[in-house]
Formats: sequence, C-alpha cells, structure tokens
Amino acid sequence: MRTEIERCKCSVDKEEQENDDSIDFVLPPLACTSEESSCLRDSVESCVIPSNMQELSYLLHASSLDTTLEASRDGCLLFSINWAWTPPPPHPQNSTASVPYRMLTLSIPIDMEYVSYFLVDCDCARNLWDPLFLYAKEVERMDQNDSILQLFYKPIHILDYPCIIKSSPRRFTVWRHFQYDEKANAYFVFFSSTSCSALTPSPVFVDGEMHIGYRVEPVNSGVTRITMIYSLYPAGRMSRYQYYIDSFQRSFLMGMSGLGTMLSQIPEYHVFNLIERIVNSLHADATNEKDSASTVSSVSAATIPSVSAAISTTVTSGAAERDGSVSGAAERDESASDPSDSSDNESGSLSEKVLLPPYITNTVAHASECDLMSHCWEEVDGTIWKVRSKDYPTTHVKLRSQPSFCKLLCVDIFKSTARISHIAAHPESALSKIKTLSMKDTRCILVINLQIAGNISIVSYLAIPRLQEPQDAQDAQDAVVAALCERFLTGTKEWRDARMKMLPHIEEGGFLIRKAVGTTPCIIGTKGESAYFSGETPIPYLECDYDMDSSTMSRNLSKYLFSADSMVIELAYVLQGETEDELPERVLGGFRFYHMDVTKAKLI
Repeated sequence: MRTEIERCKCSVDKEEQENDDSIDFVLPPLACTSEESSCLRDSVESCVIPSNMQELSYLLHASSLDTTLEASRDGCLLFSINWAWTPPPPHPQNSTASVPYRMLTLSIPIDMEYVSYFLVDCDCARNLWDPLFLYAKEVERMDQNDSILQLFYKPIHILDYPCIIKSSPRRFTVWRHFQYDEKANAYFVFFSSTSCSALTPSPVFVDGEMHIGYRVEPVNSGVTRITMIYSLYPAGRMSRYQYYIDSFQRSFLMGMSGLGTMLSQIPEYHVFNLIERIVNSLHADATNEKDSASTVSSVSAATIPSVSAAISTTVTSGAAERDGSVSGAAERDESASDPSDSSDNESGSLSEKVLLPPYITNTVAHASECDLMSHCWEEVDGTIWKVRSKDYPTTHVKLRSQPSFCKLLCVDIFKSTARISHIAAHPESALSKIKTLSMKDTRCILVINLQIAGNISIVSYLAIPRLQEPQDAQDAQDAVVAALCERFLTGTKEWRDARMKMLPHIEEGGFLIRKAVGTTPCIIGTKGESAYFSGETPIPYLECDYDMDSSTMSRNLSKYLFSADSMVIELAYVLQGETEDELPERVLGGFRFYHMDVTKAKLI
C-alpha cells in the first residue's frame, strides 16, 4: 500500500498554493463532501462497500454530535451509542446479540494534518503508535482515497495470572476511505470490514470484523480532537465469552492512547521530519523493489522499528527477549503461549482459570474490582521473566523464573508536600490492614517505596514466606532464594543497594516510549539515594525507599514509566545472584498497573 501525500495549504485557494513555497503536509483532498457521502462506489471488482461505512459516516456527520463533543473539548471521554449491527454468520451460540457502537474522544496538542496522516498510513506510521498492529497488505486500490486492505494484528493477553491465556493473531479485511470536508473543516477516515472474493483462509490468523470511523478536527490553535466511533467483533473462539470480547476491545482501544502519547511528547517539527522520512523511504522502496510482493516498507532503524522483524518475532515465535546483555540482568519471556496455533487459547471458563490470591485494597483498586481497567493493579506471574540460571557465571544462560517467591499483597500510591519516607509506619499504609489476611506462614513483609517527582510514592508490599526444612528439589530451590532474602533482610546498606533489581516493561504504549524505557533492568539501589527502615508492628517488615529523582537514569526511567496514564506498565523485583550458592535467580514478585493516574494518589 502506498499513501500519496500532497503538499498544499488547506486554508488557501489553488492560486495561492501555486505561489507559496512554505507548505504543510496534509492528506489528499476530499473525495466527496459530507452531502455527497452517498457517492461512494457501490462495488469494485472483488469487494462490496460495507453498509457499516455509511452508518459510520452518518453518525460522524450527525448535527447532534457537535453538542455532545463540546463536553469533551479538552479531555477524553468514552460513550456508548444506541446503534448496533449484527455480525455475519456463523455466530457462536451465545453471541446472537447485536454489537454496539462506542465512541471515544481524545484531544492531542498538534495540528490535525499530522494526526490524519498517522491514522491513514498503515505501511510504517501506524507501527509507531499502535502496539498491537503488525502490518498491512493492499488487496486492491480503487483511487487515491479508497483501498481494500488486510490489516494484521498481534495476539493479545487475556490473562496473565495464574496462567497465561493469549488470543490468536487477527486479520481484518477492510475498505479504507478518507476524505476532507471543507464545510466541517475536518478529516474523516474509515476502516470498515468488507466481503472480498480474494480472501483465502489463513492457518495462523483469525478473521474478525472491524468498523471504525475517525473525525479529526481542530479544537483551537495547535490542538486537534479525534472522535472515534468503533465496533469490533474478534470472531473465533474469543467471541464465545463477553469477557474476552471486552478484553480485546480494551486492548485495541489502547492504541489510540499510544497515538496521543507519542504526538504529545515530541515537538511538531520533529513530527514533520518523521513524516518526511517515512514518505521518502516509501518512494525509495517503490523504486528499488517494484517487483517485490511484500507491502511492508523498510525504513531507517534509527527512525522507526523494523516492521518485518516485528512480523517474524510475533507470528512465528511469539517471544520477545528482555535484555540479552552479559551484565546481568533479567529477561521477560513471552513465549509461554504460541500464537501460531490458529485456534484461540482462551478456552475454558473464567471461573476455572482466575484463582486470585489474597490481597489488600487500600489506595488503589485491584483489577478484579475495576470494570474499566483504569488506575488499577494486578499481580504478574514471575514465570514470564527470564533470570540468571544456575550456571550463569560460566554460560551466561538465562531461563524462565520459577513462580514468584513472594505474594504481592497490595500496591499503593501516595502523595504529600515532601518526599515520603518510612511509609510503613504511617497509619494510611496497607500494613495497617494486614490483620485482614492470614500471615502465619509469613517471615516478613518487604515494602518497596519508589519515590518519584519529589512527593509521589509508589509502594508495593511483598510477603516473604517462612520456609520449613527442604524435603525435595523444589524445596532446595526455594531455600536458595530464601537464604538470599534472609541476607537482604539482615545485610548492610551497601549489600542491599547492590542487589535489589527492578525489571521494567511497557506492556502497552507507543513505540517511542517503549524505546525510551528499554528492557534493561535497573539495580535501583546504586542509581540514586536509598534508605531502609525496619519494624515489628503489626508484623516484621523491611521498607526499602529508593529516590528515583536522584540520578539521571532512574529519573528518566520513572518519568516514562509513571508520567503517562495511557500506558500499561509492568514491574518486577529480583535479588541479583552472583555466586553459585545464590543461583538460580527467582522473581520475588511483580505487578501490572493499568493506566496509572498519579493525580489520584492518596494525600497524606
């Protein structure tokens, strides 16, 4: 697919454009106005224009929409619309109900021409902001504004704890149409699933239904509002359970947050240069590889990620290595679920798979209590991370960790007028609620306090188990990490600083942020100031306070991890093993935080 870019000024007439050398990037001119939306072709050689596109056009042009959008002029709102469509047969037995349309509004501090380009271009630009998107394949091109595309998407995580459940990758055959409406001063972009005689079954991808319409318009100078009306039907075995359908839609929707985060964090002139490099490399690719059947363009690795590499990594192996350096540290392993199986892995009822451990709800809700999956946390299974093996000093081999050694009890977020230290002694701490859990088998509570932005604390509570004498090989492995924990509890500050290791990961977020955070674990005690506090009430505890603002590395890490509420982040903790009697390593515990909003932190 090749998206043609024209240079023009949308606010001047043709004569002014011919004499103006100072020009902006905009999308091609409109194919039809809002009044002429019915002029869309009824059919092409192999496909039929979907009726849903006409419905989306009607909804986005509705006069009542303007009144509704005034409520979200500077924010982000999610609406449900009293309008639905029926998926084509065959239907799962429990999916006979119509699929509703929903609407999302989002404001981005950049001009609408740039936003429209990133929405329309599926060759390279979409990979920069949509974490689930793989690649696009052009089936047929009708004109400058209309194409039939096949969009390929990665598998999504349905559950990670207590076991990993992942969907199969999806394929959507869509009619893509975009236009500029002079009367509304807005761009309209549509992706609507269509029937296509050229479509052949895939042994890897499950064919789903997608109907999405975007209205991109300026709110004021330099601020653009995106209105997205969408309806997604994943099909396959995933459509048997409403929970899976909702999880798919939530994961898909997070791509829009990635677009907003990416465009709001880089200057506009950098966006212009980025678009120009993408366009230039597309033209170069068309010249040098005219006979190539692939529609995935190669672009400088310094500018955007390798799309072909992403395809081979996600589709064939489903694994992504986390830090291959010899220095140390851990890796995150996503190979536990193989997406190459054409059937989904989400079979079985939720009640059979979700076995939540005891936890404490204090300042932040647990994910099981949060319907919108926003500003909430859940435990991450330690087996998804790779850590140092027994013979790491000689072979440098890392293997998947055993299940988390500690139980994650709670995650808190506090704010104050100054940096918060020794939070465990504060009455608002989750330790004050420890009596609600059975702690008879707990040796100690490990409290890890990450201090960010001067007055914000992100606190996690890990219960270190009390072990009996080893009886078998598993007990012997438990004894290794238990001995390391015991030394950490009783050791010196210098020893503790050199051993506590944080494993960061952006589960959902734009490419630029994921690249900035990277995959290298951080020994946080050596990267900035630290302090340790211990106590006995109501149960023995050790608190580890780490000032994330006291060094450049940790400050940048916390800036990207905790500053954007559009991301899903994962953090795990490991005590670094260096000698044979301290190996293999094992994840102590970890959590996933959905769309953290530090403005909701508890004031103490």
